[in-house]
Amino acid sequence: MRCPADGANLQRVRMRAGGFVWACGRCNGRAIALPVLRRNFAAGVDRAVWKEAFHGPPNGVDCPSCGRAMTVARVQFDDEPVALDVCRACALVWFDPAEHLQLPPAPEPPSDGLTPEARQQLAILEVQATMRRWQESDAEQPSLHPSRLPALLRLPVEVRGHELACKPWATWITATVVAGVSVAGFVWPGVVHALQMVPADVFGSGLPTLATAFFVHAGWLHLAGNLWFLVTFGDNVEDLLGYRRWLLLVLLATLLGALLHVAFDPRATTPCVGASGGISGLVVFYALAMPQARLGVFVFAGMYARWVTFSALGGLCVWLALQAFTVLKQVYGAGSVSGLAHVGGAAVGFLFWLLWRRGLRG
Repeated sequence: MRCPADGANLQRVRMRAGGFVWACGRCNGRAIALPVLRRNFAAGVDRAVWKEAFHGPPNGVDCPSCGRAMTVARVQFDDEPVALDVCRACALVWFDPAEHLQLPPAPEPPSDGLTPEARQQLAILEVQATMRRWQESDAEQPSLHPSRLPALLRLPVEVRGHELACKPWATWITATVVAGVSVAGFVWPGVVHALQMVPADVFGSGLPTLATAFFVHAGWLHLAGNLWFLVTFGDNVEDLLGYRRWLLLVLLATLLGALLHVAFDPRATTPCVGASGGISGLVVFYALAMPQARLGVFVFAGMYARWVTFSALGGLCVWLALQAFTVLKQVYGAGSVSGLAHVGGAAVGFLFWLLWRRGLRG
C-alpha cells in the first residue's frame, strides 16, 4: 500500500494491543483496519467512526488499498473533533499525522502475573484441550467405520473408553477358543451334546458342564453376539484386573450363573449353552469401573435409524431392567434366554468391582 499524501510505501507496524497498522515513514500518517481499531482504542470508537462514514461526503483522500476516494467521517472525542478518511469497501481508516493520538486508547488489560513463557504454555494447554473436545465430539457422531458396523445390529460399540496399557491376551485367546469350539459344535453336534448343561444331570455326571457350556452356542447369531460382548468389554476389564483375576472372574460368573439356572429354571431337561453368564460379569465390572465410558448404537424406528450414545452406567441400568423382565419370564417357564445365568454372572462382576475398588486397583 502507498501513502495517499506523498506516495511512499507504507510499512507494517505492530500495535500495542495487537494487530498491525500501515505507517508512512515520511509523514507519519497511518492506515488502520477497523478490527485493529476496535482492539487498540476505547470501546465504541470503531462504531462511531463506521457510523459517520455512511453520512460523510466521499471527497477524502484516495484509499491506500483500493485507490478509490475515501469518505470523510467527522467524529468527536473529549470535545476534540476529528475528521478521518474511511474506505467503506476496505473497512480501512486513514489517519493524518498525529490524528490517531486524538482518539482515546483502550484501557490497559489487568495483569495476570504470568511470565511470557507461562502464558505460552497455558495457550498450548488450551489448544490441546480444545483438540480433545473436538475429538470427543467427532467420536460421538454416527459413522460407518468398520468398528461401528456392529451397531447396525443393535450391538453397543465403544465410542470413548479406557486406553489399554497392555495387550488383552486372555480375552483374545478365550474368544478364539469359544469361537473354535462353537463352530466345531455346529459341524459335529456331538460336541454340543458333550459340553451342554442339562440341569437335571448336573448333580450326577454333568457337574463339569456348569463350566463347559460356556464354550458352545445355539447358533451363529448367538455366538457372534456373545463374542462381540466378550471382546468389547473383556479387554478393558483384563487391563484393569490382570489376566489371572480376569480368568477367575469369568469362571466364577459362569459357575454362579449356571447354578442359579439349575436352581430356579423349571425346565430341568432343557439344555443350556452359551457364554453369556460369564460375560455378564465382565459387563457389570466394566460399567461400574468406567461409568463415564461412552457407548453407541443405532436405534431403528421404521425406516429411520438414529445414532444414540450413552454412558456405560446408563446402559447397565437399562440392561439390568431387561434382565429382571427376562428372569420373571424364565421362572414361569417362558423364553429362550437365561436371565438367571446373566444375574448370577452380574453378581460376581459386582463383587469383583467392590474388591477392586477397595484394594486391587493399586
